[in-house]
Order: sequence, then structure tokens, then C-alpha cells
Amino acid sequence: DFRNAKAYMLSTTNKDGINVYDHMCKLITQILVEQPENALDLFEDISKSLKKSKFKPSFDTIQNKPVTPYAFRIAEKQRELFRNAEEDEMEIPEGEEEPLTPLNNLMEYAFLFEEAGVGLAKEETFRVYLAIRKLVDMYPLQKARFWGKILGIKANYYIAEVEFRENEDPEQATV
Repeated sequence: DFRNAKAYMLSTTNKDGINVYDHMCKLITQILVEQPENALDLFEDISKSLKKSKFKPSFDTIQNKPVTPYAFRIAEKQRELFRNAEEDEMEIPEGEEEPLTPLNNLMEYAFLFEEAGVGLAKEETFRVYLAIRKLVDMYPLQKARFWGKILGIKANYYIAEVEFRENEDPEQATV
């Protein structure tokens, strides 16, 4: 009977690979070494502390898994939209008119929509403006304007209406 009981206790293991027999041996050994006055009352507490001492996570959450705030991840993705203002400034020679830009004044329109109580937040509008400006810089566009935002289930979609310059092949410049 004793051999069957011992075999059963050795065969029952948990997900960490610790069997009942080894756990009971360590539990009894600790009780015999410490010899607490209220051993029966502390029996379960000692068992829990032994189990906790065996638990070793595969990583240290503080050192190995830094949590990057959501705002920081978004800022990293949008960093290329923000260029140094000095890069964009062009000096216009005297006597010449300022060249027409294919980009409309989205921020002015956003202000008018905000006055009416509709539209996007100021920060979001500015990011859309920067994204459209990037489109204008990348492709030969005659006209570019923000059409709207579609709220989707998995993602939101920003729509820009663009018109390519004459004599430019829109097929070559895939948007």
C-alpha cells in the first residue's frame, strides 16, 4: 500500500513539474527544521511559501519588457511628418509672385468648421495637413484637399482628393 501511495504521489505533477511527494517532503523538512509552536496552523502557509519560492518567471517585467506609452508610439510613427520649418521656407525673389501651392489651407477650413461645431480636433487636423503636405511633396499634384474621415470598425480612414498635373502620368505615381 505504501509503495502504491508513494508511486501515485510521484506521478502527480503540476504544470511546473513539481510532484506531490517532493512537495510534501520539503514541507515536512521545513516544519522539522523550524519547529514552530503552531505547526498545524502554519501548515498551509508554509506550503504556499514553498510553492511561491519555486515560481520563477521567464522574464523580469521591469527590466526586460519596457512598456512604451501609446502616445509615444504614435509620435514615433508621425515624426517624419514634422519637418523643420526652416526646410520648408523658400525665399521668393523680388518682383515675383508667390507660387501657387496645390495644398489648400486646411487649418483655415478646420477653424471655420470648428466655429460651426463640426470637424476634427486641432491636433488631428494638423496631422492630416502634414500627411497631405507629404503627398504633395512626393507626387506631381496640381491640387490636393482633405475630403473627410471615415470611422471604421478596425481603423479610421482619412480621404484626400488629389488631381495630378497635366502631362503627368498618374499611373506611374501610385498613391
